[in-house]
Amino acid sequence: MKPQINTPWFGFTEDEVFGWVMEDKKFCRHILQIILPDIKISKVENLYLQKQDDK
Repeated sequence: MKPQINTPWFGFTEDEVFGWVMEDKKFCRHILQIILPDIKISKVENLYLQKQDDK
């Protein structure tokens, strides 16, 4: 079986798009509430962008 290689889609990676979406606190809270329905998330206080690993 051939290994799957993650290639950028329209110049974006899924990781980049996820980071951009999660920069918005209101939207971030909404997404987290969907993922964790049993936990009441009242607000998102701090958002930190993912740091790039320069290799």
